[in-house]
Amino acid sequence: MSFDALRPMPRLGAGSVLALDAFRLMATGSDDGGLVARFDAEFGFAGRAALGALHLLVREIGMRACRRLTIACPGCRRLTDDEWRILALLGAAQARDVSRVDFHLACFIAGRGGETARAAAMALGGLFRDAGRDLDGPALEIPSPTRPPRMTLVPSGGGT
Repeated sequence: MSFDALRPMPRLGAGSVLALDAFRLMATGSDDGGLVARFDAEFGFAGRAALGALHLLVREIGMRACRRLTIACPGCRRLTDDEWRILALLGAAQARDVSRVDFHLACFIAGRGGETARAAAMALGGLFRDAGRDLDGPALEIPSPTRPPRMTLVPSGGGT
């Protein structure tokens, strides 16, 4: 990935920065004891549950992704397009907007059994909401999820 592919990071709240840093660390396979301490400090007893939900979300996206995601290095102060979408996914989960969560997940896993990923995202969003840690992701211009257009089969002109 070239440095040009990264967008400057907008001003994010502490909850979004924590979630993004943790997602990056987990996605790159880093085992960071400091991350556990940060979650324990931010969430108290619920810190381990939040880490577990995030770990499950990262694992599900990694296993079911229809393409390789682009994730920046932990600590980078720029965002990839996939990270923008992750933040939007987590913001939708915190807002309890299941249709938007499904829409964002579909961009990663494209109908490959996203029930577990949805449950993990919703649990994580709820834990951040309960702890008062806003997941204020970047504004993305995304149309509201709608049903696909109806298709009409037209018989070909060959013999009847």
